[in-house]
Amino acid sequence: MDHATPLPFLRETLLFLTLVGVLIPLLQRLRINQVVGFLVMGVVIGPHGIGSFVDDWPWLQWVTIPRRQGVNALAELGVIFLMFLIGLELSLQRMWSLRRWVFGTGTAQVAWPTPSATRWRWRWFWGWCCRCRPRPSSCSC
Repeated sequence: MDHATPLPFLRETLLFLTLVGVLIPLLQRLRINQVVGFLVMGVVIGPHGIGSFVDDWPWLQWVTIPRRQGVNALAELGVIFLMFLIGLELSLQRMWSLRRWVFGTGTAQVAWPTPSATRWRWRWFWGWCCRCRPRPSSCSC
C-alpha cells in the first residue's frame, strides 16, 4: 500500500527557512538586495547547481534541493512571500506616485511583443503564405 507523506516537501521548506534566517541578516550587513541574494542562492542550491552532484556525494541532499518538485513548491512559497513583501513596502501614496511608470511599462510589456506573436500565430495556424493554404510539403515560398 502506498502511503503519502503528510508534508512531502518539509525538508525543502525547512532548508529554505533556515537559509532565510541566515541570509537576510548577512545580506543586510553587506548591503545586497535580498531578492538578488535569494535568486543566486536558488541557483546554487537548486537541482541544476550543487543539487546535480547528489548522485556523486549523497550528503549534499541535506543542504540542497535536488528534486524539481521541491523547487516548484518553494517557488509557490516564494511568490507568497514576495506578494507579502510588496504589500508591506508599498503604501497607497507610493502606488499613486508610481502609476504613470507602472502603467507605461506595463502597456509596453504587452504592446511590444504583440506584433511578433500575432505574426507567429498567423504563420503557424494559417500557413506560411496565402497561396499555399493549406501548406503542402512542396511549398517553396
